[in-house]
Amino acid sequence: MSIDWFPRTKPRDCALRVICFHGAGCSDSIYTLSRVSGRMAHNPLLAWEQDEDADVQILGVQLPGREQQHKVMPFTTVAEFAERFVADCSHLFETPYVSEISSVHVTRLVLDRGLQIPLKLYLAAFPSPSISLESRPWRKSSLLSDHELQEEARMWGVNEVILQPKVWPSFAKLFRADFRLFDEQHPLTYNESWLGSISIHVTHAKHDSFITRSLIETWQSVSSNCSFHEIDGGHLFVYDAAARAMWFDTIIKDIETMHIPRQTPATLHCSLFCLIATHGTIPTVSFLAEANSESTDFVLDCLKLLPGITFHSDNEHLLRVTPFSALPTSIVIRSIEFGTVWWAISLFAALGAAAVTLACNGHITISTPFCGEQQLVTFYVIQGELRGSDDHSFLGDNNQHAATGTRQSDDQDTLALNLQQVLFSHSSPESFIQPAVHAQTLSMSGASPDCASTHKATKKKASATFVPQDALTCAQLDQCCIYFPVDPTQLKQEAVFKTVANNDLSDHNMWHPFAFGEDTLLFRNRKRAMAWIRQYALPKGLLLDIPAALELSKTHFAFALQTE
Repeated sequence: MSIDWFPRTKPRDCALRVICFHGAGCSDSIYTLSRVSGRMAHNPLLAWEQDEDADVQILGVQLPGREQQHKVMPFTTVAEFAERFVADCSHLFETPYVSEISSVHVTRLVLDRGLQIPLKLYLAAFPSPSISLESRPWRKSSLLSDHELQEEARMWGVNEVILQPKVWPSFAKLFRADFRLFDEQHPLTYNESWLGSISIHVTHAKHDSFITRSLIETWQSVSSNCSFHEIDGGHLFVYDAAARAMWFDTIIKDIETMHIPRQTPATLHCSLFCLIATHGTIPTVSFLAEANSESTDFVLDCLKLLPGITFHSDNEHLLRVTPFSALPTSIVIRSIEFGTVWWAISLFAALGAAAVTLACNGHITISTPFCGEQQLVTFYVIQGELRGSDDHSFLGDNNQHAATGTRQSDDQDTLALNLQQVLFSHSSPESFIQPAVHAQTLSMSGASPDCASTHKATKKKASATFVPQDALTCAQLDQCCIYFPVDPTQLKQEAVFKTVANNDLSDHNMWHPFAFGEDTLLFRNRKRAMAWIRQYALPKGLLLDIPAALELSKTHFAFALQTE
């Protein structure tokens, strides 16, 4: 049966969500109604939600077995509840959120599944789930008679009205179901409960006869970022109008001091995609943060949740996008044999892969836009040698390959792994290069924004004689040239390597794009290249024909060093 988790308030677009879980024997009404024990009472959370400037939404979670959900079978374990809630509501975590009286199980699932973590958890009047069975101050409800269960409820501070003979039968089943959730929960181990540095604020009820201050402080075993607060009330202080209002006010004031991110992992994913597609380059974390008006720490945390993105081993502010991610650049590498498609981080990277890793057995094409033109062009690199579309000397080998059938899948896997290694594997300081060029050149890209959308690369197996319509002929290749903003032959300096070895990478915006060959541009001819360089006042750099650039990549492409 489906569960209506939020029967009183339906999720909507907002800048911040406050997801509120109720305690045992309670319901979402403690958060979503302006009443306490049947009487009208001020609810600061609702007043805050109604403030248009706040742009927040209060979502009260209602567990099965009560009020609107009284016909839905209650959960029997906390783990079962957490699994179902995260499965049904994971989309809500895409918006920045905090959580009140949240389950550790829910937050652990969020962490384990790479979902957006809460900005903060607000807990109250209950110990950490890691305490031992002997430390629990309550009795196991399944062992209690009906009369003993009433006495236990009285110790928790349940209103005497609920315990009256005419009222109790309608609540007894609910109490047993709710108490069972934490009764049956085994003490969580460190690995099961540890939430890292997720911020937790825990409120202790001063007159709570069950949960002492020392039990409240056991939350320090769950997070490295805990704070505590005491409120004048009993265990069920949420049913005291003044105490509830004070608690809500404390939470609101704390949230208002936070920086609420505008972006989410999903929107940053889209932003990264657009930057790569537009510029044909991978931005640094600081550039991505500035472009989205977010802190670098927040952007880093979000990027770590996205598939296909890894970080530099010495400086996590440098991104790498794996060639098997869904983040295409404007440079496409395509295997003729297998029809497999990769996206390179730069034209220089594509040449490095073709000249080094794929030199022995590679039959590949490289597609990239002409700088400043709305035309995507393709050229062949066959066994490490440049070929034009009208050079038929290599087609015999291709036809022979087609006749003998497709290679085994492990050959294709090896090809993919080799290409990934040459494009994205680097472990020594010599892999990184420091150019003495002003960072303003980083904004100059030869890829037109529209060019990235013109190549709809397919993974369908290619014909052995397949020749793309945009493939360059031998004569056209002779006219083409490649522009390097920084001459790669001038970058290997001992002082630079010492700087990198000492992890002095603070000026990463200056050197990162050139170390990866970014802003390496393809021109139709030298005349157009020189005009482009003058128009945008680019550095002199290095201008080479494609065969010379291919040879240069064999020795000077940063990652090519790793294949020797």
